[in-house]
Amino acid sequence: MQVALGLVATIVLSGLLGYIQDAGTSRVWLNVALAAIGGVIIYFAILAYLIYRYQPRHRQKAAPSPTNQS
Repeated sequence: MQVALGLVATIVLSGLLGYIQDAGTSRVWLNVALAAIGGVIIYFAILAYLIYRYQPRHRQKAAPSPTNQS
């Protein structure tokens, strides 16, 4: 749910920024589409990095420590 809401917020805010950039011109919807697509790409790139970075590492079996034999 959190990922979906973050994605929706990213699309809306990116689209709004694209609309504000050239409001009143004929290419405003192209800017909205490009800004939304760019926002989605950046969103998933950051999400993939965070998943990779904080994914639990596979534990390697530690070699048995030598016991002190007398």
